[in-house]
Amino acid sequence: MKTLPLFSLAFLLSLAVQAQDVLTNASIISMNEAKVGKSLIQQKINTSKCEFDVTTSGLIALDAAKIAEPLIETMLTRSPSRETLTNEDVIRMNEAKLSRTLITKKIQVTPGRFDLSPDGLIRLSTAKVPEPIVKVMMTAKSTPVGAKEAKN
Repeated sequence: MKTLPLFSLAFLLSLAVQAQDVLTNASIISMNEAKVGKSLIQQKINTSKCEFDVTTSGLIALDAAKIAEPLIETMLTRSPSRETLTNEDVIRMNEAKLSRTLITKKIQVTPGRFDLSPDGLIRLSTAKVPEPIVKVMMTAKSTPVGAKEAKN
């Protein structure tokens, strides 16, 4: 009868180890602050369960924490965003001085709902969003503002 409690303990320990292996923004920031090599962090991202916050706010926080851009790009692909990107999100990323490459990647991997009307383009231009980024917004998979969303 001692086998059952021992088995239960082993099972619970394996669950605890697996739970620790879920990567979040905080774990990436901690490894970066501890000076773990970028290639090791990259490998850890590629081989672990990931629950990253890759929303606009999450990306801005990762950039502020000085996480290397290639790591953030991998985080974007490993943990797709659950948000719908808007003009205001693009403006916020641009104002936070995220790189054009990172903003472009975010637009490409996140569903969008962009206002590309004349007024929307004027707002983007006034906010100094670079034209190449606006062009990416124009070609991205996006539901135009004002269009009815499809119901499943």
